[in-house]
Amino acid sequence: MPRLAELLCGCEALLVGDAFSPSHWKGPMVMASSDYVAQYIFPDIVALMESEAPCLALQYRLWSPELLPQLADSDIQLFSTMLPAIPDGVCGAAIGRDSPVCVMRQDHPLAGRTVSLEDFVAYGHIRVSAGGDKDSFVDRELQALGMARRIQVSVPFFNAAFQSLCRTDMLMVLPEHIARNMASFFPITHTSLPLPVPEHRYWLLWHPRFDIDPAHSWFRQQVLSVMRQSMYSIQPACI
Repeated sequence: MPRLAELLCGCEALLVGDAFSPSHWKGPMVMASSDYVAQYIFPDIVALMESEAPCLALQYRLWSPELLPQLADSDIQLFSTMLPAIPDGVCGAAIGRDSPVCVMRQDHPLAGRTVSLEDFVAYGHIRVSAGGDKDSFVDRELQALGMARRIQVSVPFFNAAFQSLCRTDMLMVLPEHIARNMASFFPITHTSLPLPVPEHRYWLLWHPRFDIDPAHSWFRQQVLSVMRQSMYSIQPACI
């Protein structure tokens, strides 16, 4: 059945051809990503769609890695996430890449200093528990050194995490582009981690059955542009 749906979608796209008009497109379109994207990037997408595709029925879902094996039978048409590479059986384009940093409030005792390992584990930590695995490498690196950090607060929402960060001496490990963007909303600062850090790579992904659909192609190009603009450093990619 998934193969039949893919073939039917391709035939429909060929029939529609250049007749697609964003201003008359009604959708629906279902996209998924993290709580961070929902709060700080999705509103830009909504505003763009109101201007370019005012009839579109747009839905947003929270993405989790467990949904990937179900993608062929899901109504999710577009999602963004952090992965080392595009998974097999999925189409995608690169949004950008960065590395994690140590985030704290602007007047934190460690602000403006080089953070040592001893400093890093001396303070409690806030962990954002939703939106993918962005900081488990910290605990692996510390364990290899015979050290550990104390997760004082775990919360699935970025806004709650930043609100807590600004009112305490706790630290948070986050991708650098998020730390930079959130400095426009919260009195926070960031510095390098006293540990080896991985490279984070971010992707916009979709099932192959949507690959040549003209409406989907137009929509994902708009989303890709908005998401790339949300990162301070991006890598070129093709759709």
